[in-house]
Amino acid sequence: MDYRILEDGILIIYNGCKKIPARAFYNNTKIKIVIIPKSVRKIGRKAFYLCGNLEEVIIHTHGVQFIGDKAFCCCFKLARFDIPRTVVRIGKSAFDTCYVLKEIDIPHGVSVIEAQTFMNCSFLRRIRLPKTLKVIRYMAFFGCGKLSVCKIPKSVYIIEDYAFTCCFELESVILNPRMKLL
Repeated sequence: MDYRILEDGILIIYNGCKKIPARAFYNNTKIKIVIIPKSVRKIGRKAFYLCGNLEEVIIHTHGVQFIGDKAFCCCFKLARFDIPRTVVRIGKSAFDTCYVLKEIDIPHGVSVIEAQTFMNCSFLRRIRLPKTLKVIRYMAFFGCGKLSVCKIPKSVYIIEDYAFTCCFELESVILNPRMKLL
């Protein structure tokens, strides 16, 4: 994988790279901004885990399809992440403990929000869920204390235990009346 980290903390991954390997930048506190080109299809497990100073990820709108388990877990300063519309799978705990993440749009094509995906995203205020979503797994939004409204698409038929526990400002959840498991 060809990349370069500039002095100001910008990580540039060069076009042609198809995958960011598991643990590639694990616990790298020098990185503040990541620029991911359209050639990257997969972000591996724990690729940016514990990058405590990572603030922003810029991804080409066409490219990434898979975000691995814990890929951005514990990126405490990550405030902005625009998930490309090409993404079809977001792994378990992918954004767990990204405290300052404020809003997320899950792209059309994602059918499952995996367990603990956005757990402890304390300042997450808004989440937009796609009409393709079918399942919200265990503790998916646990501890999203600032989340106030969540509209669950009619396509969702399973919401597992504790999915919205400790969402203290959650005022309303609009559900599908045909839901099978809650």
